Amino acid sequence: MRLEMALVVMLVSFGNAALAGHISPLPLDEEDQQGLRFCFANGEELYGAAAWFDRLREQGCTRLCCGEVEFERHVAEADRAKCPAYRDQFIGATYQDGSQDIWLHKLVSYPKRDRYPHGYYGLDLIQVTALQPPDVPPATDQVIANFLTVLATAATYADSHDLGNFGNCFRQAQQALTNPTPPKLQRWLPPSAPEAAVRLLAAADHAYVFGTMGSWNDVPFLGDADYEAVTSDLIDAIRAATTHAANLCADSVEQG
Repeated sequence: MRLEMALVVMLVSFGNAALAGHISPLPLDEEDQQGLRFCFANGEELYGAAAWFDRLREQGCTRLCCGEVEFERHVAEADRAKCPAYRDQFIGATYQDGSQDIWLHKLVSYPKRDRYPHGYYGLDLIQVTALQPPDVPPATDQVIANFLTVLATAATYADSHDLGNFGNCFRQAQQALTNPTPPKLQRWLPPSAPEAAVRLLAAADHAYVFGTMGSWNDVPFLGDADYEAVTSDLIDAIRAATTHAANLCADSVEQG
């Protein structure tokens, strides 16, 4: 799974638990946490998820959620120039007085250090004004059904083009969603995560076949209309699954 997707899921799911007073150890050590930088609208900067959770709680934040960015709908025009390179998901924060803001993010590279002789990646998050809150999320059954349809189409395409290794990845993702026994808890989710969130994140992890040498990006079918359609649907379904998994964790904290 793409690293920034996993980090966003972690921040929303563990963050809601922290806001509710249920502290769970983060799946990052202290040094790795310093790769998370939070840039507040007032110019303040904090490093590390735990420090960010504490500051949000001090400011009266009651809930974090995950959404998909449409800049014209969600980000004020004055803020758009600040974040041209920020990615397609955001974290929404809701406060006791009913106000909301959103946090956009981008993956950043940091210099070499003793533990990371080739450098390492972190995440920058920037606070901007929310023009409107995230859309009402779809039902969990709908997200899972759509993901299964996309996975089945992707597996069929892979098998018909002698890409059986990718077909196996898509079938493993299907199994994560449908097997009677749920998959192992993902490290990016707290122990309180509901089963549906665990299944969706595991499936997204199996289905994410992009971004390394020999990946889906390197198959010799670039430009083929069916390949492009399958790829676009996969990316959308994976993003929807990770977004929904994060929000299910927020809902489970509120219900608990």
